[in-house]
Amino acid sequence: MLSFTRWAPRIAFLGLASTMVDAQVPSEAPRIDYVVREADGTPVPSASCHLWIRTPDAELVESWTGSTTANGEGRKVLDEQERELLARGATFELVVPLPIGGETRRTWDPRRREPVELRLAPSGKMDLILCDEAGRPLESGVHFCLRVGEGIDPSARRDMPTERERGSIELDSYERGFDLWAENGRVLTPHVAIGQRVRIEIHQEDKSRPEVERVCDGPRAQGEIVSCPLRAAPPLSHLDLRLCDPSGAPIPDTAYAYRFDGACVRDPYPDVRTGSRGELAILLGCDIDLKLAATPIPEKAAGLEIWAPIVNPRWRARLELAPERFARGGDLGEVRAQEIPVGVRGVVIDSAGRTIPDRAVVLAKQPLESKEQYSGWHLMSSTTDAEGRFEIRVPEEIDRVSLRVVHSHESASSPSNVLLELEGVEPRSPRSLDLQLVLPALGKLGGRVLWDDFVGGFGLALVLEDARGAFLQKEHVYSIYAPPSPFEFDRLRAGESYTLHLGVEMVLVAPRGASGHEYQAVHPFGRAGIHVLRTIERLKLPSNGTPCEDPRLREIDLRGELVTREVTVLDAANRPLANQGIAVALRLKNGEIRSTGATCDAQGRARWLSPQGVLELWLGKGGHALVPLDPQKLQQTIKLSAEPPHSLELLLEDPPPLLPPHVQLTLELRQEDALTLWWAALGGGMLRHTATVHEGRARFALSFPGTCYVCWKLASHRGERSDILWQDYHSLRPVVVRDQPGLQRQTLSWPREEIAEALRKAKH
Repeated sequence: MLSFTRWAPRIAFLGLASTMVDAQVPSEAPRIDYVVREADGTPVPSASCHLWIRTPDAELVESWTGSTTANGEGRKVLDEQERELLARGATFELVVPLPIGGETRRTWDPRRREPVELRLAPSGKMDLILCDEAGRPLESGVHFCLRVGEGIDPSARRDMPTERERGSIELDSYERGFDLWAENGRVLTPHVAIGQRVRIEIHQEDKSRPEVERVCDGPRAQGEIVSCPLRAAPPLSHLDLRLCDPSGAPIPDTAYAYRFDGACVRDPYPDVRTGSRGELAILLGCDIDLKLAATPIPEKAAGLEIWAPIVNPRWRARLELAPERFARGGDLGEVRAQEIPVGVRGVVIDSAGRTIPDRAVVLAKQPLESKEQYSGWHLMSSTTDAEGRFEIRVPEEIDRVSLRVVHSHESASSPSNVLLELEGVEPRSPRSLDLQLVLPALGKLGGRVLWDDFVGGFGLALVLEDARGAFLQKEHVYSIYAPPSPFEFDRLRAGESYTLHLGVEMVLVAPRGASGHEYQAVHPFGRAGIHVLRTIERLKLPSNGTPCEDPRLREIDLRGELVTREVTVLDAANRPLANQGIAVALRLKNGEIRSTGATCDAQGRARWLSPQGVLELWLGKGGHALVPLDPQKLQQTIKLSAEPPHSLELLLEDPPPLLPPHVQLTLELRQEDALTLWWAALGGGMLRHTATVHEGRARFALSFPGTCYVCWKLASHRGERSDILWQDYHSLRPVVVRDQPGLQRQTLSWPREEIAEALRKAKH
């Protein structure tokens, strides 16, 4: 799906927000009439239709989303900005995300008066019915997510679009699946492409059963409705209890959180609360990473802690449970909680002594030398009332905390949102129960950037740091606004000094282990994510909260420091590489290797913003060898190779493992030690390669050389069910891929004992 974060400023400027037809638009304004029909001509009502615009600069934006009427018709009247783009030669394309497993699109020709007809490919529907172990329909709320065609085979599953898709029109149903909601466990799907296998992800609303995937055949003929009974996962066991206060009175209608020893704090979904008698249930046996109201089953006795409510909890209970209790669940009866004492109390005021209501106060984690960290720190927070007062309860075993006053609870960990921080607070002491937190005045700084008016929506990144060098905020200015480009940073502490960095976004790539990073690419946030062109230090904000008036900010002149580079990319058959993404590696004069990316337009042209002084320039495309570019030329044409530069075949030592027909052995290569230049040009998305072992061998097509690490997976595939029998992602064996073209062969010993044991367990 196209990233709206990148395009938000541009869309706002063009006025291309999603909207319905405005009745105030003059009747003579150009309009797009359209009709959506099935393959047999039947109108499709309530079909979602998206309008995409490709600007003269080859930029692609989604401007509008509408829905068809009962007779399958729809209309979009162009607004002023869209009419302006039409006059400049932009093309308009209507896209309907149906049938599931494909999409229907048509380009609008303004010279034609008849409605645009979007006729779906042959399709049918599926009647999805979720059933229990006995085959009875489950009458509960269910989320279904359908994936058709690509991604059915779990080994081929992907989370990101392919290179062919990147830069083209991509819809939710194409990348993340088509989501449906069923009130009673049954739903009739929209149109599904015929002749396809469909993977269905099932999420039960009440979380009484874990998530499960099922694969079944879709419709085979136009208009066919396929009945699909789907077996739900076995129900989870659960612990039931009634939460009461020390006197035995129930704690009703209260949101709660809990943890088992050695596990993370879990808080159920916001609508999960104790019942009218304090009753609650904790589900067992579900992977904690699924973010469900469940937890892994401990293998030995463990403690269970419960807090209520979730934010600034007042009640806390702890139980010691035996392992068999986790295996079968059951009723724990009445559990009496102890009241957590108030540890911090005070008032928040401004520099003039006025109280400040509705301000978040949180406990920040502070290292303790000899005590285990309390795992529920993120739960302890409060909000000032109408008189600016707050109080936070703190467990008795904690003897020192830090306090932060922030803009909101969600921004507690962001330095740019911290208004005041107080360290070394001792809970329950007289001072801590009568705190007066004085917030400093807030100021802002802003200015204008002068730079060349480049073609396209290129952006300049601005990063602000405080006096300690901590990254605070990041802003962007786009060439569509230039010249000049205004910027502004707000919510800054008055009286403090700041440093401003201006540059172009390019990820810094360093060797593995450099600067303490485990992987080669430095995370593209903060100053490391941009190539700095200009730094302005010691920007002092007035203590009274007025804006910074530093003359250096009035006009920051970067003209002549950046250039637009353009390359036309041809495939092996000399055809333009249309609407596909490329990556670029740059070696700069200061020795840094930076990485950036661009998308080719319909003519295969890609543009990007580049600093002056580039020593080496390389273009990367997945599945092809790196192509050197001439750093002295701003415009050039290159041709990609026909074959991948490196092929690796791993041969298992004799005799190869004898596996049942339904069992597959899969090898995955992880290329985490690739050469820095290759990494910069192709990025982390090309660092995983998977192949199935067939007749004792597995072949991989690699884009670049370096050290690979071999991982093993043994899986059973029976009909719609897939089970992992054994996998090893820890004892990584290195395999060195040489920097030479052609096929390379290496012999690999295989884990006989582990595979034999996994097959024995699976048999029984």
